[in-house]
Amino acid sequence: MKVVLLFVCSWLALGWTEATTNVTAQEREEILRYHNFLRGNAPPSAANMLPLVWNDELADQAQEWALNCTIEHGYPERPNSTFGTHVGQNIWLRPVANINLTEVIQDWYDEIDFYNWEETRCKPPPGWMCAHYTQVVWASTTDVGCGYYHCPNGHAVVVCNYGPQ
Repeated sequence: MKVVLLFVCSWLALGWTEATTNVTAQEREEILRYHNFLRGNAPPSAANMLPLVWNDELADQAQEWALNCTIEHGYPERPNSTFGTHVGQNIWLRPVANINLTEVIQDWYDEIDFYNWEETRCKPPPGWMCAHYTQVVWASTTDVGCGYYHCPNGHAVVVCNYGPQ
């Protein structure tokens, strides 16, 4: 028993923890509904657009990354993960007390304004991007999982991971 307790304490002290998403069932349904609504209505309509399904593994990874309170992209490595390194990621970080998940997803989608349809590529003004938009509507992406965290500095962060990217 002492050996097991010592191992667990050492494991936690060294940071070898895996977070579990704090997204509720209702929030999960909201995230899926809104992603799939936007994907289904994105111009031009894609013949191969699949509806997203919730993925607990991606959600747990997103939650663990959200705990970093950073806008930097990345994700915790996990052996034998379903998508390996083929995970897309959207991050939202703002100085707010309350998170509206639909508004977060809409913020990502609104980067559509910077997508040039004639050239089928992103042409944002300096300081902007449209990679969040393209990840939301990427036709071959099938899974999504999200997490969020209220950072000690008063910011809130939302991370959604997408598989495959």
